Amino acid sequence: MRPDFNISGLSAAANDRLLSLTVTESTQGKSDSATFTLDDRDYLIEVPKKGQIITVMIGYKETGLSPAGEYMVDQIRHKDAQAATFEITANAQKHRGQPIKVRKDTFHDEITIGALVAKIAAKSGYTPKVDPEIAGFFYNHIDQNEADAHLLQKLSVFHDCYVKFENNTLIFWKRDNALGAVTVARGAGNPTGVSLTASVHCRNEYEGVAANWHNLDSGETYREIAGTESKMMKILPRSYSNKAEAAAAAKAEFSRLNRGTGTIESLSIPGDPSIRAGRKLLLTGFRPEFCALEWMITEVSHNIGGGGFQTTVKAEVSASKAIDGGGGGETTTQAGGAGFGGLGGI
Repeated sequence: MRPDFNISGLSAAANDRLLSLTVTESTQGKSDSATFTLDDRDYLIEVPKKGQIITVMIGYKETGLSPAGEYMVDQIRHKDAQAATFEITANAQKHRGQPIKVRKDTFHDEITIGALVAKIAAKSGYTPKVDPEIAGFFYNHIDQNEADAHLLQKLSVFHDCYVKFENNTLIFWKRDNALGAVTVARGAGNPTGVSLTASVHCRNEYEGVAANWHNLDSGETYREIAGTESKMMKILPRSYSNKAEAAAAAKAEFSRLNRGTGTIESLSIPGDPSIRAGRKLLLTGFRPEFCALEWMITEVSHNIGGGGFQTTVKAEVSASKAIDGGGGGETTTQAGGAGFGGLGGI
């Protein structure tokens, strides 16, 4: 099939002079980005201004185009050698001039994750999309002395989520919960151009993770455990303020440990615009050990250039389907416990 694209926000001349286009999405804390390299042999192409919005669609002439994101021009790089080119780098986080990047001293009382994300999104014109599993998590009090974007990033680490700006949507999602699924097959009759580099590691040496918390009412210390209590249990050094906070921290750390048991360093396939970061990845036709695992896509790059249309994926094993049967698991309370009374300041 013949690769095709449409770029809105660049001149017709710039579209005609496109040498390569790369769109990269990530759930690893990096902004989604797009890079355009253009033939600048006669210096006649109009250079876009910083902050200019570019909308990208990619696909094939035979099957049509799919949206690949909306990006804000961030940098122009010119190279003048035997062939003159300039490169446009644009980012999906359209924060420039918006309050989400402005540091502030404030606080939030009696608020859920879902309400907090919606509140922040509304300030900068985003539509919130929060994982239902975490949306109802209640905070009694949060002190904020940073920009909204930094607060969201801090919360995402604590809850083992990722923050992603996709088009006009602010996504706050659990890392192990898929936003959909894609299957990549390799077998007789499949097109060439499929390659996989992956590794599996020894099972997570820890069978569980423990987090301690102190009950101010009873004066006692309790322990929340994710996974299995055993001699091979990782104990988090911090003492948490309540049961909910300790349970969330233990579960998040155990999930991170299990995801580290397998990685796809690079999966290259003929271009497929339906593959997005944050989706579940299933393999068929590859080595059985890798096909038996459930993967989560952490990064995907779509490139259209002289070599045609190619998609490259990075992924990690899902904590819920970790090697040798490990998993995120539910948290349990050791030595009794107290009712959930909301999360203290973070």
